[in-house]
Amino acid sequence: MYRNTLLLLVLIFTPKVVYSSERCSTSGIDWPDELVVGSKPLKLNGIGSRTKWVWDVYSAALYLPEQEKDPNKIFAMDGAKRIAVKFLYDVPAEKLVEGWRDGFELNHNAEQLLELADNLERSYALLQDMEAGDQILLDYLPQQGTRLTING
Repeated sequence: MYRNTLLLLVLIFTPKVVYSSERCSTSGIDWPDELVVGSKPLKLNGIGSRTKWVWDVYSAALYLPEQEKDPNKIFAMDGAKRIAVKFLYDVPAEKLVEGWRDGFELNHNAEQLLELADNLERSYALLQDMEAGDQILLDYLPQQGTRLTING
């Protein structure tokens, strides 16, 4: 279930997604074609941006072991995965927590939320005010779980 938790965050963070096999950019952010997570190479699978009214709030990229468009295959895919989010606009911590909480509540039943409650509360406590240029990394690492990194 924790593997699916990382991929669920794709739905929260990337409402507009572009799939590509070439170097991509969105909202002025250039995303590398490949990177390494947990000693495994990952490929850029898609990018998106979140726009609030007329401002781009953040740009996000999904990295997978191999490119795939089918969400069911992405959820089932073995290996490390990464969602990278670069903020383009200041976002207060309470708005991040609100969006994080809403996304989980919309995509999980009460039993699943209860199982995830402790981890979710820990993640809410880690979220902080984000400024333009800040970055969040969400890495799924097999046998370890999901790692949240904020500004390194």
